[in-house]
Amino acid sequence: MASKARQYKPSDVKKLFALSGNQCAEPGCQRKLVSDDGHNVLAEIAHICAASEEGPRFEASMDDDQRRSFDNLILLCDEHHKMIDNPETVDQYPASMIKEWKMKHEEGNKDIPVNEELSRSFIQNAEKIYNIDHIDTANFS
Repeated sequence: MASKARQYKPSDVKKLFALSGNQCAEPGCQRKLVSDDGHNVLAEIAHICAASEEGPRFEASMDDDQRRSFDNLILLCDEHHKMIDNPETVDQYPASMIKEWKMKHEEGNKDIPVNEELSRSFIQNAEKIYNIDHIDTANFS
């Protein structure tokens, strides 16, 4: 069974997507997080501070609820998720930098209306990908 740090709250997954603007949070990246046909989620939920001791940027003072919280999660494309977590380059991506990416990206997207079709596609796929039983879509927009 996955650790609690990887059991994402549906409300956090929903909020991550709503504030993503359907774009990777790495500042220079323009990659979409849902495919053009709306059937494939290309996003990856990344932990800013690792979910486990063996992971990059692990913060021992955090508990599992903090590790899985919205504030410690960021949506990235597969390429940037791999880059920030690669043991050979992890030092180039400190938690403070990734938190800054997240803050600026979400701040820049908070006033963008949510695309209902993309939202539904993301939710349906996220439920499968992240083993979430059900994401309540009421009042999503």
